[in-house]
Amino acid sequence: MGSANFAIFTTLVQKQKKQLIPFPVDCLPGEIRTYTKAAAESLQVPVGMIASFVLSVLSLSIQGKFEIQVKQDWTETVNLYLLVIARPSERKSPALKEVTSPIFNYTEKENERRRPKIQKYEMEKKILTGRLKTIQESLSKQGEKSQYDIQDALDCQCCPAN
Repeated sequence: MGSANFAIFTTLVQKQKKQLIPFPVDCLPGEIRTYTKAAAESLQVPVGMIASFVLSVLSLSIQGKFEIQVKQDWTETVNLYLLVIARPSERKSPALKEVTSPIFNYTEKENERRRPKIQKYEMEKKILTGRLKTIQESLSKQGEKSQYDIQDALDCQCCPAN
C-alpha cells in the first residue's frame, strides 16, 4: 500500500496552529490575572497553561457549593474539567505544582487540625466494634441464656461511630 492517499500530519498541525487564539488572560479578575501573569513569567510558560490550572483550582474550591438549574427538573453542579497538553519538558509539572500548592498546604493543615477528632473517632470505633463482637459471640454461644439479646447487637451496629 502506498501513502499517496494520506495527508502529511505535520502540515495539518501547522495549519491548526495558525487558528489558535491566545488565552484571554485579561478577562480574569484582578488578583487572579496578576498571579497568572507573574507565575507564567516566573516559570517561563504560556499564560494559558497557568490560567487553565488556575481555573481548575478555582473550580475545585467551589465544587459542591453551587448548582445551575438547566431546566425546571434538571440541576448540575458547577464543575470545570480542563486538560493541559504540551510537549515533554514544557514545564507542565512545575506549573501544576505552583498552582496547586495552596490546596496541598491547606489539606495538610486541615488534617493536622482534625487529627485529635479523627483519633477519638477511631478509638470509639474500636470500642464499639469490640462491644459488638462480644455481643455476637455471646449470642452465638449461649443463645437464649446470653446476657444480651438481638436488640443489643442491632443497637451497637447502629451507633454513629461504628
